[in-house]
Amino acid sequence: MMPRRAFPQYTSFGPEYAMGVRAMLPQFKRSGGDGVSVERRGKLLLEFIPRNNSGSGFAWTQKISFSLTVEEVGLLLSQLPGNAVELSHPAFGPESGGGAGEGGEEPIMGRGNSGVRQLAGDVIEKVLTIVPGEGGTVAFTIDYAKDGVPGQTPPGTEGMLP
Repeated sequence: MMPRRAFPQYTSFGPEYAMGVRAMLPQFKRSGGDGVSVERRGKLLLEFIPRNNSGSGFAWTQKISFSLTVEEVGLLLSQLPGNAVELSHPAFGPESGGGAGEGGEEPIMGRGNSGVRQLAGDVIEKVLTIVPGEGGTVAFTIDYAKDGVPGQTPPGTEGMLP
C-alpha cells in the first residue's frame, strides 16, 4: 500500500553553504457532505545552511529559512531565467534565523514594505534575491534588511556566523 503522506526534500552542498529545498504540501479538510477545501496552503521551503567555522560539516542550527508561497513560485517561474527576482518577508522575533512566513502568516512580497516591528523597534526583513547566470544557472542570495538598509546580520546571531 502506498503511504498517504510524502515529505520530498533535496539538499545541494557547496563550498560555503548547503541549500535545502522542501515541499510543504497543502493540508485539506472536509467541507460539506462530500467536498474538500484547503485548510493550510502549500509552500516551497528554501533553507540556507552555512559551513561550520572549523570548515568541516555544516552549522544546521544556524540555518536561515525562506518559504515561498504558490504565487511566489509562479512569479519565479515566469521571471527566470530572463530576469532577476527579489522577494522580502518579515522576520519574526529576535531569534528569526528561520521562522518568517512559516506560521501561516502571509509573507510580504517586493521591496519597500514595512515588515514587522521587532522588540527593539527595528523593522527586519529577510531578502531573497535570485539572479540568472550563464547556461541556465541561478545564484541565490539571502540577506537581511533593517529599516530598509540591506546587508545586516540576522537578528540574534551577531558574531555567530563566519
